[in-house]
Amino acid sequence: MAESLSLAGCGGSSGGGNHAKATEQACATDVTPTPGLVVTEQGALQGIRSGATYAFKGIPYAQPPVGSLRFKPPEPPGCSDGIREGNAFGNKCPQLDSSGKLIGNEDCLYLNIWKPTEPPKDNPMPVMVFIHGGGHVQGSASQQLGDGTYIYDGERLAANGDVVVVTINYRLGPFGWLAHPAITNESGNNSSGNFGLLDEIAALQWVRRNISAFGGDPARVTVFGESAGAVETCALVASPLAKDLFSRALMESGGCVATPLAQREAAGETVASKAGCNSATDLLTCLRGLSTEEVMAAGSGTVNVAGAGIGTYGPVIDGYALKGQPNQVITAGQHNHVPMVIGSNSDETSTYVPKILTCEQYGAAVRDLYPAFAEKALQRYPCEQYPTPEKAYIALTSDSRFICTARRDARAFDKGQQEATFRYVFTHGLDLPQRKADGAFHGLELLWVFQHLDVSGYTPSSGEVALANAMLRYWTQFAATGDPNTDGVPFWPPYDATSDPYLTLDSTIQAGTDYRTAQCDFWDGLVAQLLNAGS
Repeated sequence: MAESLSLAGCGGSSGGGNHAKATEQACATDVTPTPGLVVTEQGALQGIRSGATYAFKGIPYAQPPVGSLRFKPPEPPGCSDGIREGNAFGNKCPQLDSSGKLIGNEDCLYLNIWKPTEPPKDNPMPVMVFIHGGGHVQGSASQQLGDGTYIYDGERLAANGDVVVVTINYRLGPFGWLAHPAITNESGNNSSGNFGLLDEIAALQWVRRNISAFGGDPARVTVFGESAGAVETCALVASPLAKDLFSRALMESGGCVATPLAQREAAGETVASKAGCNSATDLLTCLRGLSTEEVMAAGSGTVNVAGAGIGTYGPVIDGYALKGQPNQVITAGQHNHVPMVIGSNSDETSTYVPKILTCEQYGAAVRDLYPAFAEKALQRYPCEQYPTPEKAYIALTSDSRFICTARRDARAFDKGQQEATFRYVFTHGLDLPQRKADGAFHGLELLWVFQHLDVSGYTPSSGEVALANAMLRYWTQFAATGDPNTDGVPFWPPYDATSDPYLTLDSTIQAGTDYRTAQCDFWDGLVAQLLNAGS
């Protein structure tokens, strides 16, 4: 029989490098929990029945980072009065949509939880915390596809996988990743630029303290993300502030990279200048007094999957949240040691390439993309050896930005820890004639991970359904045990750098070795040259 709960000390923190101050508030409730009504540190929360799950949406895990809290680490949330309804997603964080229109609200630090209505008998359940992509400047936990489907809706993953699914928002663009010397000096730890990462750490702290109320096991938390979310997943693995906040991690199509603080501070000074704050008596008061629109106009940022240059924002090597380049921190074993899954898709950039019709245009695009070593890249990927110049560009950029990055990061984990690493390559293109040529493009695997193969009325083939079922078992078994292998699916060999094993995820699932080895050796050689030149 459920007991009435009375909770005190809302906003406190336990585990994992507490960067936010505990509040002095006390949250108390005499509500009796039921399967759809839970009691958290902040008070009672009413979920809604969603298929075979209860969904709890729009849960604040931090105070709104507005006004004086803009460009500061997140502060713990306050208490909720009465019973909070968890029936709607929280605000998206400010960003520009595909048409360049500003959407979202700075009051955006919310998370969402799905739990099965009939949990398995071996409670508590594994927990899977998802970090969305979008180049660190776009996206949200409530991202929708063209037909209105919420791509990260955790209902089917939770119900079919017997896991608790959590999705989170985190600050984007300048609000999440702006560094500036004035912010660094104010911080007390000589850091700035990682507010989005600190948001994610705050969300994980909230999960650690509260997820047992939802039937989740705080000792079995898996962090997983796609694209920018995978970059941030690796940053969490490398961050000393995230120690003990999760027990496994899974990266889909993103690498272990970050930008030095000095470089990002210089970019931040440009943003402050564009905003008209450089001449202000108090620069930070000026920046915090700007409207959301004015901040975005000064430093909205860009997303870049296949074109020249790099994205504007993302994790920063600030000496506090990140002590060094994540890949190097991991190679040295100075990270949070957890079992890892790392993967990429075979045709990552196919839907992002610029218009390339001739070999001459291909050569120009590669020279624009990698001016320092374009000729070497063109020799490795000669236009004439591919069906079209566009296919050559897709191969070159998919290898350099995703496939070989995944191998490089898998090797770092193999060297830096004893815990197992597992590598995959998702190679399945939609069984749809008009999309088959796109292959396994960036983000496509999310339809399988979140069990949304019926998007836009699509009827999946039997092979696609079988692949979805297998991926569900791999992902949730990994969340449960740290090893994706289980009965009824092909064996997934642990990674080792000697033989470079991986699992092909397609209608036929099979293990292999040495995926695009020559190409990845080429890119690794260039990376080594660049590192040596910079040392």
